[in-house]
Order: sequence, then structure tokens, then C-alpha cells
Amino acid sequence: MTVARPPALHLARLSQATPDEALDLPESGGALCTLHLTRKRSDEAQGCWYVCLSGELLIDLPHGNFVHLRAQETCRVPEGVARTLTPVREATVLVITLPSFS
Repeated sequence: MTVARPPALHLARLSQATPDEALDLPESGGALCTLHLTRKRSDEAQGCWYVCLSGELLIDLPHGNFVHLRAQETCRVPEGVARTLTPVREATVLVITLPSFS
């Protein structure tokens, strides 16, 4: 059986083509998407990992808490926790959605 070579994806470039819109990665079933953020955005309160690919990202959490991610840093936010994503200038982020166990 011959297996086709999978394509390499440059996530930062793909995201920059659709700023401020989630871009689902192929064959991920919506569990993986990238965002190129140029402005503040409220995100769904589902459990996920945020991986900052480039730039810097502030994740505003309830009660005045926040996380500051720089390129190559990651953070997990549990399901049910409200959050707002704010880029410092611009940021490209990989979002890995965790399965819901409710």
C-alpha cells in the first residue's frame, strides 16, 4: 500500500490570510484551529490549550486573573472558564480543543 506524503502546513501564514477568524486544520474534526489575532476576542468557555506561535497573547480570566503568553509558550484553560484573548499588537495562536466529559 502506498501512502501519500502529508502536506506541511505553515500555521502562521495560513492564519494571517484570515485575520481574527478561526481556521480549522484539515481532518482535525474542529479540535485544532489557528487564529491570527489583531484585536480583542471573546472565546468559548470550552476546555482548550492555547499555544502562542508568534507574537504575544494575553488571556484575560475571571476575577482579574490573566496569563501572558509569548511565542512558543502554552496554557490550558479548563472548560467553563470564561476568557478573552487580547493580542499584544498581533499574535498567532494554535487552539487545541479538549474533549468535553460532561
